[in-house]
Amino acid sequence: MKPGSSPSRSFCGVAAAVSTLRSAVAANWPLLSLLHDDCNRSWALPGFMSFALLPDATNSIVADAKFQNTGLERTAALREDIQWMQQAHNLPAPVVEEGGPGKLYALHLQQLARDDPQFFICHYYNYFFAHTAGGRMIGTKVAQLLLDGKELKFYQYSGDVNELLDGVRASINELAEQWTREQKDHCLRETADAFQYSGKLMKCMTE
Repeated sequence: MKPGSSPSRSFCGVAAAVSTLRSAVAANWPLLSLLHDDCNRSWALPGFMSFALLPDATNSIVADAKFQNTGLERTAALREDIQWMQQAHNLPAPVVEEGGPGKLYALHLQQLARDDPQFFICHYYNYFFAHTAGGRMIGTKVAQLLLDGKELKFYQYSGDVNELLDGVRASINELAEQWTREQKDHCLRETADAFQYSGKLMKCMTE
């Protein structure tokens, strides 16, 4: 399957919802790798701070109670990390540009949450699950190169992160049970777009 193409698999049952999203992510992985090439070349702490400041819109606009207070929320941890980086490295407060990728993505998520819940859930899944997988690898690399090995609060979770993820997986599966086949396939088709936005955010860390 070519990156960005429609996934051949569709949700085939409640328990398969997250599994099928994972398959769509795997199908688009070559696209994500291309988008992230620049991030393997150089890292800059001010850029990483700007990346960290990107609006945590996913947390703030989730209306379904099942996706609130999951333990995966990162807003409070981000604030602590930004404050520490400012003090420890004598950096000015980062600013999110009005036309920058973080602001544009936040606005896009707000629009999807209001008008297209299936597309929004696709972004939600990729956003939170990426932080606990490749995102933690990135955090380790940045800590080694720029932070004297300090582990940021962003990558520290209260409780077993696998148990937290299992809870969110169950909520996504439960929600998908209410969708038609067309809505499930519609959700999967947004995976490539979610990766495009992710790649643009990642590039902030090299600026």
